[in-house]
Amino acid sequence: MMSPAASALFVKRAQGTQAIARAIHVLRLIARRGAEGSGLTDLSKATGIPHPTLRRILLCLIAERSVIQDAKTRRYRLGPLNYELGLATIDRSDVYEALKPVLERITRATGDTVYLNVRSGFDQVCVLRLDGFATIRAVTQQIGGRRPLSFGSSGLAIMAAMDDEEIERTLLANTHEIANHDRLTPDSVRTAITRTRHDGFAVVRDTFVPGVSSLAILLPSRPDDPSMAIAVAMVSDRLTFARARELYKILQCEVQNHISGIGGVAFSPPSRAIRK
Repeated sequence: MMSPAASALFVKRAQGTQAIARAIHVLRLIARRGAEGSGLTDLSKATGIPHPTLRRILLCLIAERSVIQDAKTRRYRLGPLNYELGLATIDRSDVYEALKPVLERITRATGDTVYLNVRSGFDQVCVLRLDGFATIRAVTQQIGGRRPLSFGSSGLAIMAAMDDEEIERTLLANTHEIANHDRLTPDSVRTAITRTRHDGFAVVRDTFVPGVSSLAILLPSRPDDPSMAIAVAMVSDRLTFARARELYKILQCEVQNHISGIGGVAFSPPSRAIRK
């Protein structure tokens, strides 16, 4: 049996770990809003953390320069420490730059906006974006923009490659965000994942941005690399069933050529057939 002193130490360590996890979760949520920043009420609603506790976390992050608060709007944004730490991290820009020609060819072939998104925990981050020449451009994310994995076609493409246990962990981590979204439920995400596994590509219509739809496929990657997906976004009227099939073939061909060109493994999406 654990002694009272050991038990107290265990509880203290667990509380410390929880505090770190909460602080990182808050940072990720603030990052999702970019320059717009996040309000205290919005953060509390998204995290489920009461205002007083959340305020203490934010004050600590402000003291460490991880967060700043706008004096006029009172909204919170990421602070300079995040940039400084980023300079010391492993640079993966070569990986993303190698995929830039692929995105350029897809943009020329489709005329639409093309994104490269990478998994970051239970989020996805936009690391590349190329605008197409379509009359109406569908810009749903800026480079560096974050959103939950359960939002958007790239996130669905990434989640479709997960096992069911990991999917449920991701849905649980995004519980508050899904609950606050009027067009998403955990069951609707599960249904979309099932459809993505069958088709080999993910489609989202008017879910994250009304009037905008997107189609995405997963990129093959090594086990130690984060998952990535390429998405094509357009006004919803342009994404007909026939065009979805066409886009899938374009993306699949470009990714296969890229993988073959670098001597990688053959492209094998998580699908059995395209729906007839």
